[in-house]
This record gives sequence, C-alpha cells and structure tokens, in this order.
Amino acid sequence: MKIVLVQQYASPSFGILAIMTYLKHYGVDCDVVVWSLEQNPVEAICKLKPDLIGISLMSTEHLWMVEAVKNIKHKLPTTKIIVGGIHAVIYPEEILAVQGVDLVCNSDGENVLVETCRALDEGKTDWSLIKGLVYRDKKGAVCSSGRADFLSYSPEIVEDRTPYFIRYPVMAKDTVPRFIASRGCPYNCSFCYNGQIKNIFKDSHNKYLRYKEPENLIREISNICRKYHVESIFFVDDLFSANKKWLSQFLDIYKKEIVHPFMCTTRANLMTEELAKMLSGAGCRTISFGVETGNAVIREKILNKKISDMQLIECGQIARKYGMQVQ
Repeated sequence: MKIVLVQQYASPSFGILAIMTYLKHYGVDCDVVVWSLEQNPVEAICKLKPDLIGISLMSTEHLWMVEAVKNIKHKLPTTKIIVGGIHAVIYPEEILAVQGVDLVCNSDGENVLVETCRALDEGKTDWSLIKGLVYRDKKGAVCSSGRADFLSYSPEIVEDRTPYFIRYPVMAKDTVPRFIASRGCPYNCSFCYNGQIKNIFKDSHNKYLRYKEPENLIREISNICRKYHVESIFFVDDLFSANKKWLSQFLDIYKKEIVHPFMCTTRANLMTEELAKMLSGAGCRTISFGVETGNAVIREKILNKKISDMQLIECGQIARKYGMQVQ
C-alpha cells in the first residue's frame, strides 16, 4: 500500500508531518509531494505510483485543491483521493462536492488514514466502518461515518521531517525551523478556528488541548539541529505558554540540550514576571502575541478576546524587561 501526501506550499506542514510519521510507524509506505516545488507535480505523483493520494489544505487553498484534483484525476482516474486538514474538518460536504474527491477526513487524520489504507489494501470500501470519513454511497448520496475522537500525541512517535529534506534539499536550508508542541487552545476567540473545532467535537471523549512529551519534542528538535544549520527555533503553537507545568518541564530540558535561541507565542493576560523569567532564561529572544485591534470594545465584545489595553502594554513591558523582543 502506497500513499502520497500532497501540499501546496514549500514549508513542512505539521498535519502532513504528523500523519506521515504516524503512517510509517504503522508500516504504511508514505511519501510527500510539495506542489510548488515540482516542475510537473502531477507527473511527480504518478512516478510514485500511489494507491491513495491525500491532500491537506487550509481554506485559502480551496481553489488550488479543485484544480489539483482535476489534474491528478486526469492522469490517475482510478486512484482514490482523500482531502483533509482544517478546511476539511470544518467544511467536509463542500469539499466532497468537488468533482474527483472520493473521501474527506473530518477529524484528526492519523488513525483515519491508517484504517483507510488498510481497508483499501484488503479491498474493503465500506467507509461507514471507519470513523472520521465523509463519502458518497453507491447512489451518490453524501454520508458521514461520524467524527473520530481527538488523537493524543504518542510517546512512541517522534515526528521526522527527513522525507521532506531528502526529496527537497532546499527546505533543509531554513535556518529558523518551525516546531509545534501542542494542538489546540483553551480560549474561544471569535475569529479563530479553535472555538469552532471545540464546538464540532463537543462530544469527544479526549482532551482538545494536547501536548507532545517534552522529551519527544526535544528529540525532534535535536534531530534537525544535529544534521542541519540552525540559527534559532520558532515554536508556532496557537498558544505555546498555555500550560505552565508542561512549559516548565520542557524548558528545563531545552536549556540544557538545545543551544539555540527561540521565539514563541503567548497571550498578554498570561504574561507574568515569573513566565518571562522562565522563557528568557531558557533562550527565548522574541515573544509573539496578538493585539488584533486597538479598539478595546471590538477586541472584547466582537472578537471575544477578553484582554485590556493595559494587559497588552504590560505584556510588552515585562517582555522587554527580560530582554525579549516583541512581535
């Protein structure tokens, strides 16, 4: 069984990275194609001889996906295409309406894809048995198998972006690699997808905010730092500093084993002298937090971001006091 995962832009996709590592852990042959880095992306996919093609996208990539599916199906008319990513989770029926899309993953994709690959390998296509799929039945009607539960990070799996770098050496030249420590956010700002996701999965039995084991994330970072030229690290979590206990454990290891400075995300109402000292002491040189608007009424009433002007100002002041730049 061979699956090829496809993305548009030339930066490691955290969704594809997690899925690719997970699939390989469970014995599924998996490769990745970056559309924008291929002279002829469809031909590149064909050469890999996939049994299944997975496309991951955000909402801004919808039109690209429509064209990509059309071009892929022209060359590989019998190869099934499954679409996933945050856009697919929120708008699965709209994506399934695109001609050429066979399946949509409406949940965390790791287990869904493992089970889908196994089913195809065994010649079974009763998609109702696999949670997390939206599909068409034999009469063409849109059906859903329901939502799969949130997936926790496995302590046995360390994400590996080597397949990206082997196929696309240019991607290994990024001297400020991005990493992600968690999925989710405890807040519900109206402009952000997190609130929608929590509402969609309100019946899930597992926690929405999930973290990698600190030791696993350190190994993931170390693997890159040992092999490639790295100047600094960027943690791009929705909210890197949300869990103080986890953060303390991680930073204690980071400052001993990783020599590179880093940048991370926070939220103004979480910033304290204690947090700033902890971050700065471990090598944080830039802290990123959202202001969204200079109008406090819009911020609090419309955007549902309950942060005052004074909290924003104090966050910046504390950060600068401990030697961190503000983004």
